[in-house]
Amino acid sequence: MAGSVGDLLGIQLDPERNILLTPGTQAGLFTALSALVESGNRVALMDPDYLFTARIVRFLGGEIGHVLIRSYEGDPSPDLEILEAEFAEKGARVLVFSHPNNPTGAVYSAEVIARMAALVEKHGVTVLVDELYSRLIYEGPAFTHFAAQPGMAERTVTLLGPSKTESLSGYRLGVVVAPPELAARIEDVLSITSLRAPAYAQHVLLPWLRDDHGWLRQRI
Repeated sequence: MAGSVGDLLGIQLDPERNILLTPGTQAGLFTALSALVESGNRVALMDPDYLFTARIVRFLGGEIGHVLIRSYEGDPSPDLEILEAEFAEKGARVLVFSHPNNPTGAVYSAEVIARMAALVEKHGVTVLVDELYSRLIYEGPAFTHFAAQPGMAERTVTLLGPSKTESLSGYRLGVVVAPPELAARIEDVLSITSLRAPAYAQHVLLPWLRDDHGWLRQRI
């Protein structure tokens, strides 16, 4: 599975050090945020974004800086001036966003993703990106995975899973991709909260992303 996930994201992955399986992507989101956010930390979060992300950050004692999504020449984009101000002036060192955006469905251009990555690199920020809908793109340019940007694999946690595109939410499977140091911290949280994804359900991930390309084209 590591090879298939790595091919999707455009990065090389070690199955022992870069991937965790969680009981649903919601558990992946909670364990990852728990490993990244401490009380008093400021988190830059897209506005709007997945409704439970802000609730988890507040539960962990974090402070939220809202980054508005606007339309530039008809294309959606985070307000990059607000984003840089969150990093440079307000001290946010964690960026969280869903891509495609949940709930709007907005897909950012390759140029926007590259500019976001440049800001992240400049200010030493860690990124958590929920790409749960990244295979379900109906039209437009190819989807740009954040972790594949130069220097981003070392500072990006990516959430994936088969619950949306493949309609397998009942199997409670989430996939967390992270650099080794962050993966170890997420594993610590996972081991004392939900432990693991169901063993029987993990078997459905063997052909996932590998043998389903024809089916995916038909569905889209």
